[in-house]
Amino acid sequence: MSDIYDHWLQHRTLHNTQKHTSRVENPVLDFACRKCYPIAIIQEEIIKEFLKFWEILCGIETQIYEDSYTSKTIISFGEIIESNKDEITREATNLIWSI
Repeated sequence: MSDIYDHWLQHRTLHNTQKHTSRVENPVLDFACRKCYPIAIIQEEIIKEFLKFWEILCGIETQIYEDSYTSKTIISFGEIIESNKDEITREATNLIWSI
């Protein structure tokens, strides 16, 4: 587990150095960077739905910190929900009719 964390930390440090300190033209991307992916740009209704999911996820996976998401995380969540909307609706309908 330490190797994964070390790799993540090295990647994050490299991103911060290249993007925010040295201002390299094509820096390493870090989707977990809150400067690059601020939460303030997301609509409130999307954040509410995401936070329901995030609370469940943090309860299941204790290594995820409650505030470790970015706008990229929320946007990716929204894209998954939208892409699976028909399937989710169908499964929810099946669930309701099974009661």
